[in-house]
Amino acid sequence: MPGLGQHQRVLVIEMGDGPERPRVGNIERAPDLAAEADERILALVLAAFAQEFATRGDPQRAVNAALPGEPWQRPQHPRLDIEGINRAVRVDTVNELGLGYLQDMRPGAKPVLRYDQLFHRAAAIDARLQMGPVIVNEHFRSGQVASVTAVDQGSETVALQVVLHQTVGVLAVDRPQDTEQELVVSECVDFPNVGVAQVGQQRDAAIAQVELAEIGPDAKVQVAPVLALLAGRATCYEQDAEEKRQWPEDVGEWLQIASGKKFKTMKTTAATLVRHALEQIGVRYTFGIPGVHNIELYDELAGSKQIRPVLVTHEGGGAFMADAISRATDTIGTLVIVPAAGITHAMSGIGEAFLDGVPMLIISGGVRTDMTQSFQLHDVDQQALLKTLTKAQYKIERYEDAIPAVYEAYRTAISGEPGPVFIELPANLQLLTGEVESMPAADIKPERPEFDADLVDAAVALLADAEKPGLFVGWGARYVTDDLIRIAEHLGAPVATTLQGLGTFPGDHPLHAGMSFGPSAVPASANAFKDCDVMLAVGTRFAEICTGSYGAVPPEKLIHIDINAGAIGANHTTAVGICADSRDAVPTLADAIVARLPARDATAAEQAIARDKSAYRDEWLAHDSKGRVNPCRFFEELRAQLDDNAIVVTDDGNHTFLTAELMRINKGGTYLSPTDFNCMGYCVPATIAAKMALPERQVVGIVGDGAFLMTGLESVTAVANGIGAVWFVFNDGELAQIAQAQAMPYQRTACTDIGKLRYDAFAAATGVEYVEIRSDADLQDGIARTLAAAAGNKPVLVNVHIDYSKKTQFTIGTVQTNLKRLDTKNKLRIVGRAIKRKLFGAG
Repeated sequence: MPGLGQHQRVLVIEMGDGPERPRVGNIERAPDLAAEADERILALVLAAFAQEFATRGDPQRAVNAALPGEPWQRPQHPRLDIEGINRAVRVDTVNELGLGYLQDMRPGAKPVLRYDQLFHRAAAIDARLQMGPVIVNEHFRSGQVASVTAVDQGSETVALQVVLHQTVGVLAVDRPQDTEQELVVSECVDFPNVGVAQVGQQRDAAIAQVELAEIGPDAKVQVAPVLALLAGRATCYEQDAEEKRQWPEDVGEWLQIASGKKFKTMKTTAATLVRHALEQIGVRYTFGIPGVHNIELYDELAGSKQIRPVLVTHEGGGAFMADAISRATDTIGTLVIVPAAGITHAMSGIGEAFLDGVPMLIISGGVRTDMTQSFQLHDVDQQALLKTLTKAQYKIERYEDAIPAVYEAYRTAISGEPGPVFIELPANLQLLTGEVESMPAADIKPERPEFDADLVDAAVALLADAEKPGLFVGWGARYVTDDLIRIAEHLGAPVATTLQGLGTFPGDHPLHAGMSFGPSAVPASANAFKDCDVMLAVGTRFAEICTGSYGAVPPEKLIHIDINAGAIGANHTTAVGICADSRDAVPTLADAIVARLPARDATAAEQAIARDKSAYRDEWLAHDSKGRVNPCRFFEELRAQLDDNAIVVTDDGNHTFLTAELMRINKGGTYLSPTDFNCMGYCVPATIAAKMALPERQVVGIVGDGAFLMTGLESVTAVANGIGAVWFVFNDGELAQIAQAQAMPYQRTACTDIGKLRYDAFAAATGVEYVEIRSDADLQDGIARTLAAAAGNKPVLVNVHIDYSKKTQFTIGTVQTNLKRLDTKNKLRIVGRAIKRKLFGAG
């Protein structure tokens, strides 16, 4: 082509004569793209120039003016704004035929070229671009006939010749006459594995779709254009050879053909669509086990540059991992599991997320919907199985519903009180292709309830009259720690947290009293709230665990802020109930309190809390642990060696409440624990996931020996992925929390002694590092060696010979609370039985 000089790989459009030539509206800068896109950007810019000058009747001037030399000289036209070829360029046409642009369509992606209805009466297009396989979309409408020829230009260039004919017909593919049902694209040196086409006959011409056969590991395909010619429209998509799939475009939403019908722009699988949606909503990890019903989705995930699919040893562990991702990070934990058994295995972790208010996506394969046979493998009603443990359930039955279903599931999971949501994706939709109009980007914001500002005034009025106000805060308040501190310090009020909310108010703050505030709370908190007359509760449901079996009763003047309207007034009459996200209501309330109420002196409250905490600590340190590890000394040494932002993960058991009573959690979101579902087995997998997502942070798990036996084999997952997780296993040989609860009223235990495990052998078998702490004398060195190994990306199992002979206040208070709740007859029966067994033996 004359006038191109040394620029051989460019696109030039020579406009034909006609009254409906498209016009260039403006060209504006978009985000930076990779340097490898420069020549393709140049191609589109040339095309834009060609169009503009063609409208003036001089198409050759477009080429000459576009390349006068470096730097570029911009044509003097008020509607053009070229910023340079090292930027992505967006081109908008202003005629009635449509519009087109070149733009990066996803964060961190390679460039995507789109030419949408840029030419209507074009005579010819000559694309001299280095490209791999040529894919021609077979979905044509009447209005144009195109002949397409792939021409081998040697090892460096493959030229694609496209000619648009001004007649009505179908796609005609130039091919050898002796070819019957197969068309092979010319092979070139760079792309040795390109080939294969499917050819059908229509009107004595061939309709062809040329696709990738296989791309070998050494193939260097980076961008392979796809030309789809629909009623005069040409679209160029990105093809990522490494991912072995066509990257779709969001064109169907805004392009219409003359008939008013939207284009069917692409054929793809639901697995591709779901992967796109997951990437759009920011999913970074999926957990699960592949099977025949989700194998296609796993293949898609394996090609993602954003999502890391993680193989687990059991779907229950995978669910706990997904839960921890949601608790510890700003992305949603996601399960990808097989149907039926995968669902039932994962239900423990799903239930934990459901009752604890933790968002989660559960994506399961499903039985085929294109078969008439009965009794398919895994054929159960999964929607019914999960109805009581999820906020919503979706079944994708059409390709066009795949992306919207994921977006809606995500919106549901994070809106209101968060929780898990289930999506079923039938196997046939993953395996087979179907048509969709677009792959839209996500634009999702969680729904937050609006609250009445008058309720804030009412809350301030109650607090103004309070003599001894107090704050009780839970997991739902973790984002407003600074505002809670402002309120507590201004009111001089003590603060108690729920178990799940540990760290929501800093454990090292002088107004932090402890976990809970009733009979099951440590003395500092029980005393601080003894005469509380107005309570501000934020992000708590006053559930059984955080109240010590409902022994902690708030005052009548209760101000309750929670995003779940059903939690307000459920267990206690509320004087002022504000249904709102704490991020909206609490800062507003804090501003009002500081502005309207006089500051109070908190010295007396702080001193009382400090005295009670010190006395409780001394009581534990004075306890004779008979050569085993004293829990208080363990937690003091661990706290001393951990960073302030270290994440502490516990399980369900006696160790949970020892942690709550004896270890300071100083930052919100740094304590993870199963709470209202109260499921054993949480700690090991949750620790792995938290460390995987936050490798720069220290992450330690504290787990009882009984809970460790449930999911300890997930340590294999940690080893396989090089994750420096730590598990301090409190080894006492029994299910201590239940054993203590049995021993007090029954004077004997049943089914609480667990089987013996050689932890050193277990560590050797699974490949984790092993540390043993037998007594207090081993604590400093043992913890130091453990954290050093974890810093080197080695998982560590620590066998802690813990002393459980002293009961927590939580255990003592909760047993007493339940005993008091009994009627006199049954109370005498149980107490009498305990006395008898203590005096005469439990035989």
